Amino acid sequence: MQRSKKVGFVASLALVAVVVASSLAGVSKVSATCGNVGVCWHNVASVNPGAGDNALNSVYAVSSTNIWAVGYYKDINQSNAKTLIENGVPGSGGTTYTWSQSASTNPGTNNYLNGVGFARNDLNATDVWAVGDYISGGETYTLIEKYHSGTWTTVSSPSPSSSINVLTAIAGDKADSYWAVGHYYSSTLGANATLAEFWNGSSWLQVASANHTGTGTYNNYLTSVSMVASGDAWAVGYYNDGTNNHPLLLEWNASTSIWDDHSSDLPNSSNGATLSGISMLDHDDTWTVGNSATGYGELAFQHDVLHGWRLNDPPGGSGPQTAVAYFASGSAWAVGYHGQGCCVAPSGAYWNGTQWTTYAPVNAGTYGAVLLAVNGVSANDTWAVGLEEDLYTNNTLIEHYN
Repeated sequence: MQRSKKVGFVASLALVAVVVASSLAGVSKVSATCGNVGVCWHNVASVNPGAGDNALNSVYAVSSTNIWAVGYYKDINQSNAKTLIENGVPGSGGTTYTWSQSASTNPGTNNYLNGVGFARNDLNATDVWAVGDYISGGETYTLIEKYHSGTWTTVSSPSPSSSINVLTAIAGDKADSYWAVGHYYSSTLGANATLAEFWNGSSWLQVASANHTGTGTYNNYLTSVSMVASGDAWAVGYYNDGTNNHPLLLEWNASTSIWDDHSSDLPNSSNGATLSGISMLDHDDTWTVGNSATGYGELAFQHDVLHGWRLNDPPGGSGPQTAVAYFASGSAWAVGYHGQGCCVAPSGAYWNGTQWTTYAPVNAGTYGAVLLAVNGVSANDTWAVGLEEDLYTNNTLIEHYN
């Protein structure tokens, strides 16, 4: 199974991997028009600096002219992973997009970036943030990088465990208000526990977060976070009770300064289900998506002031959803994959405010592909990233809906 954590969180995909080194930048035409019911996802050429695996785990559109994607790449021996950051900007006339690699830090022997974010409500914000983990001396530590004045630098972040510390996602409301989430190995619990860290404008601080515990070993993981204000945020993931996975839903409680467990608010949260993505418009207007109990089926919960959390899945056959982007128009995109084993293909579902419709993103890989993240400035200008399979190697995948 590939390193990509977001794939690992939602399924055990036997994605193989090659010895292909692609160019460091690419350009692809984007359709100027698109019918209301047309399939408008376009594959955009992207960077593949590694002779081994290359993957993109997260994407964020700061604007229609400034898009960031993060992941990792490996050498020909499939070792010594390095962080991968790519920046997309429109070319001449705005009909093409060029993606190029941005220099990033690598503090360990193996380094991975899993999430990227920006202060969505702060017009004066200038910094982009990326989170992940790195391995040094056999131990795994949190990794946070900040883009400021044209340079990516490492920013110190808590690693509460002496063995495993991983950040999977980040969300920002303003320049001095960001949440990053993931998991770490808790010696107290004897298992993996949820990890939440907050940026207050000057430093990253670990904040208490809930975990499911019980007889035996319970592992807890946070996979995604979304916020509309420093006091209004949700995080999702899953926990395993030693036998089955279960959805994990945490809400930030500013009055008690702890992430509270609201997993029991989810309907039909049967054994085997996981959550991998969440996106908020406001507290009572939120989507979260993931894996059904079968491990290969779609799963989506909608939160509103009238119903609270309710099950509202995309059409059957659209497959597990890895990420969701919810827009001010009231529409949303969810992406993921369908199929199993060697033959997975990317999937997309569109929420028009009333119902989900399945769309088919580009299956660019010779042996399949998956989409791991989605974000955009609007539902008609949306980006999705992931990886595609060739004979022996995974390559980066970037798709644009326009």
